[in-house]
Amino acid sequence: MNDDLFFAGAALNLASGGELANPLLIRQHFPGHFFFMYPPVHAYALAGWLKIFGINAAAMTGFPILIYFVTAVATIGWLRRHNAPRWIEWLVPLGVSGAFLPFGLRPEPLAVGLTMAGLFLVESCGKRRIPVFLGFFLMFLGMSTAPRTTFFAAALMLLAGHQCLKRAILLALPGMLAAFLVFCAMLNFHLLEFWSTFRFHSQVLAGDKLRLLALLFTRYVGVTQWPVFPLLLWLLLLSFRASWRPLKRIGVGMVGTVPLVALVGGLGDGTMWYIFLAVFVLAATAWERPAAGVTKTAIPLLVLAALLLGNLRTFVNIGGILSGNINSAPSPNRAEALALKSTPDHPILLDESTARYVFDYRIPKGFIYWPFAAPFPMELATETTLLPGDTYLLGPWNVERLNQLGLIQMPQPKWGLWKERWSFYREPEKAYIIPVSSLTNTK
Repeated sequence: MNDDLFFAGAALNLASGGELANPLLIRQHFPGHFFFMYPPVHAYALAGWLKIFGINAAAMTGFPILIYFVTAVATIGWLRRHNAPRWIEWLVPLGVSGAFLPFGLRPEPLAVGLTMAGLFLVESCGKRRIPVFLGFFLMFLGMSTAPRTTFFAAALMLLAGHQCLKRAILLALPGMLAAFLVFCAMLNFHLLEFWSTFRFHSQVLAGDKLRLLALLFTRYVGVTQWPVFPLLLWLLLLSFRASWRPLKRIGVGMVGTVPLVALVGGLGDGTMWYIFLAVFVLAATAWERPAAGVTKTAIPLLVLAALLLGNLRTFVNIGGILSGNINSAPSPNRAEALALKSTPDHPILLDESTARYVFDYRIPKGFIYWPFAAPFPMELATETTLLPGDTYLLGPWNVERLNQLGLIQMPQPKWGLWKERWSFYREPEKAYIIPVSSLTNTK
């Protein structure tokens, strides 16, 4: 994803022995030295993982995959505790992949993984204090990991396991305090500086807010995932016939949280997981007493169909790889790209593709991240004055952006379905070395 190194750059710096800073973003001109544009939990967790397994593409992609697995296992265990139908358990991995796979190395999967693991511990607590304390600690830490997921995570914590929460309410406050202290320690207790920088980065851009929210929805929620929303409403209506057991209360509460998250532009980028979770919960509730004319076959089939459709892009990608239409061979000029040196007069600007396929995430010092190489709130290097001393090291996606801007004529072959959104570059590992001095306005 085009913001992979925005979020993972600080972890790479920490794992290399540096501070909580992201030198790849130097041209964004953020205030202060530290990476305080986002909560630090993901950076430290990923850095710890990289310290153990080394900085390489396998470790970088293995970390979110592990989190996906934890999320699925914790969710299945939690649903089983509530006696949800077993067919829902088989669909949970489709919900996980549909929510997270399209969004690269962002922090939302970790936020959800911590929340779901904490929820499982809290609701499986009985009278054991340590698991309940640890569960609340994980849930509060998850809430502080990715702001987009905070509303859903807070609603889930307040709604779930009401009886268990009553017995363990005194452990919630220590769990929250412990999570807050860990959070502050990650910031080296520079809480005011963090809050100032975080607010600066989260400022609302000028323009019509409703139009901006609609743009965010269409950008971050795929067209093939839109059917999940009417399905959710249909299941909500069916669930009204069922008794008010815990799953029903959770499902209704999660649906009520959706408009709030939508109004702050938070749908997508991982928060779709909570939409899928609400579908699972309400499907389990509606399964208890389906409405007249609705058989118990229709509910699982419609849920399955919506999840398969929501994963369509991933299936197309897999099909392209298995059929050989997507070539996974290394770039022919990889050795030349590896030999590039970045200097103050002639910096190298790389993107997420070349960081992975050329450098295996072992990025040399002095390199700059191309998708975030313009002063904030601008992003792309092409959104500001082009500097003739720069050299771009880009993969097919960002070369295509240069084509669209009329700065270069280098068409990128694709394979896929009939729509651009479900197409993939045939040579995803190919790297292009483009001196800015060679760019011309071809429009």
